[in-house]
Amino acid sequence: MLNDVYSCDAIILGKLTRETIINRNNEIFIDQPGGNLLYTAYGFTLWGKTAGLISRIGCDCPDEWIEEIQRNSLNTLGISKTLNNSDSRSFFLVDKNNRVIENNPQKYFSEHNMPLPKELLGYEASPIIIDNRKQGSDFTVRPENIPEEYFESRYLALCPVDFLTHNMIPAFFRSRTAGEVFIHASQGYTQSSFFYDFPPLVNGSSLLLISEENAKRLFLGKSDDTWLIAEMLASYGIEIIIISRKTDGYNIFDNINKKKYHVPSYPVNCIDPIGVDDAFFGGFLAGYLSYFDPVYASTIGSVTASVKYEGSTPRYLLGSLHDLLQARVDFLKEKVELI
Repeated sequence: MLNDVYSCDAIILGKLTRETIINRNNEIFIDQPGGNLLYTAYGFTLWGKTAGLISRIGCDCPDEWIEEIQRNSLNTLGISKTLNNSDSRSFFLVDKNNRVIENNPQKYFSEHNMPLPKELLGYEASPIIIDNRKQGSDFTVRPENIPEEYFESRYLALCPVDFLTHNMIPAFFRSRTAGEVFIHASQGYTQSSFFYDFPPLVNGSSLLLISEENAKRLFLGKSDDTWLIAEMLASYGIEIIIISRKTDGYNIFDNINKKKYHVPSYPVNCIDPIGVDDAFFGGFLAGYLSYFDPVYASTIGSVTASVKYEGSTPRYLLGSLHDLLQARVDFLKEKVELI
């Protein structure tokens, strides 16, 4: 496939990582391409859309991964390797209660009398850290990392990355395109200490997607009412606020029409919750660029998340039939509540 930027419906920026997953069915996926970039991008392409991707990856990322991504109708011009062999491995174990464990893979393999895969030798789970406002990392995306060809697109979706990336890129993209920016907020800066940094970070965005947990942490000591938080976030100059809830779907605040909606999760058997909000983000973006209706786009996002729940790795999102997807959307749109 040619990297034809003119066919791209949107640009998606995020993390491309090396994932090892053991899902609730004890299926094992070792050293697979993953990260929020692919869960979002494949959720987007599930609905017939194409995207240009932006990511900084370690120099050890296999070239065949990039070739596979291209074959799935995605433009990879914006995926660039760092000079360092930065560790981008992740390990996820989904237990019978759908809790995700990210450390000590040795324990699982030992308990099942299996050798630790060589791909996990020396692996240590990355601690959850608060982002640095001024200093980035090898994975920070800077304006010079965006291919010139990508400025033909008017839509940019930012997956969860670091504060510095989210702080630099939206204003730069708008200055070159006068386009729209969609943000999926990152855990590293949705901290109470970033409360006053947050408004200028998201100002002017078409969408802010944030988990309920991250929203309450950002507003710690100020409010734990998610609808009030949504209204306060909207006052920062955002058109659509979506707060994802772990077991209860999505709260949507349409700031333009001042209306609140609840879109439930589509009921499925959960095998693997990894990347679910990222899949929602990609599905929402695809729906919104087709219909420009935040509520209908949210039902498409919720259906995309339901597909991800049923299987592991971003690739799983590519196998669903259109008729099945549309049937789920038709079912779910009847369950939407106006609050």
